[in-house]
Amino acid sequence: MIETHPHGPEAIRSRRDLACALTVLRLNAGLSVRELATRLDVPVATIGDYFSGRHLPGPSRFPLLRRVLAECGVVDEVAAQRWLLAVADLKRRPAGA
Repeated sequence: MIETHPHGPEAIRSRRDLACALTVLRLNAGLSVRELATRLDVPVATIGDYFSGRHLPGPSRFPLLRRVLAECGVVDEVAAQRWLLAVADLKRRPAGA
């Protein structure tokens, strides 16, 4: 179950944690970053930045993040909301915290 996975949203405390957790989802879905970007019709750099932790999607990009999660197997609304809350929490933290 994704919600209790050790790399799930509850374990996200940093950009690195988010990158790791998203990568686990993507790999479990059998997708490369390029394949995911192609499916979503989004630049590879945008998706790559999320999966590397270089960039956090802001609230205006949450619809895209939901699509990323869905392509990676997170289709349950409650589980998707947990991911969005984890990302929103990261956005509120001071840099380096």
